[in-house]
Amino acid sequence: MAKPDEQSRWWGEFDTPADQWCNWQIGPLSLWARPSDGEWRVAWFSEPDRLLDRLAIATPAEGEPGEDFDTTRYAVSGTAPGLRLTPRLADLPVVVRPETPLAIPPGQNTVLYVGTSVWVRLESLGQGEPRLTDIPVFRPSDTWFGSNTRIGELCYASRTKARTRIDLLGRVPHRAVTPVELTNNGADTLHILQLRIPVPALGLFEADQRLWTDGIRFTREDGVTTAEFEIDSAATHLPDDRTALAAAQEPFTQKSVIEVFSGLF
Repeated sequence: MAKPDEQSRWWGEFDTPADQWCNWQIGPLSLWARPSDGEWRVAWFSEPDRLLDRLAIATPAEGEPGEDFDTTRYAVSGTAPGLRLTPRLADLPVVVRPETPLAIPPGQNTVLYVGTSVWVRLESLGQGEPRLTDIPVFRPSDTWFGSNTRIGELCYASRTKARTRIDLLGRVPHRAVTPVELTNNGADTLHILQLRIPVPALGLFEADQRLWTDGIRFTREDGVTTAEFEIDSAATHLPDDRTALAAAQEPFTQKSVIEVFSGLF
């Protein structure tokens, strides 16, 4: 079983010796897994620094998880010969707040590169290859996005640098980059204080030692909070040579007008 390149990838299929702990350090997440006859024991802990940039893999590992780790046992058939790790996007939309507010004058358009944290899917390579669990590398806080407490939806809240150039974003192993094209066709300046990214509608890819999602377009006409939303899987802002890792969880089939820019209650 091939071992992924520790310098750029933490996902793939891993040999996991029986009755021995294996460890993955993925950004703020410390993930431990131990197979034995008939079960997996999985433990994890996330540091408070969501941008902690580290990547290390030890199969087997020295030591064992600490007492402050969340630990769960998963019953499986037989003895598992290995473990598959796969990156996954968030299961809810993400409301991102740029670290510095951004303004788009009337008639202008720009592309922002927005990073969001991913989840780790664990699948046993034993009989039936059962999915054990999905663990967030760093779980964002919950927030409500809507005009009031009854109209809206539950989302995750996150901060982002929202760079206009990808080379300024850096490579963080546990965050996926979404190219967001914004066009302001309104009569006034559009102030981007927050942006709702419909992450479950996007596919996940690997390219240039980064995780990427589909590109998206927001076109704002009159009004402040809504915009026409479109997924662009062939966006020119994405690398040409991409490897698909996960399909969209809630795919969109056509253009939609959605709440984008405000409405955070």
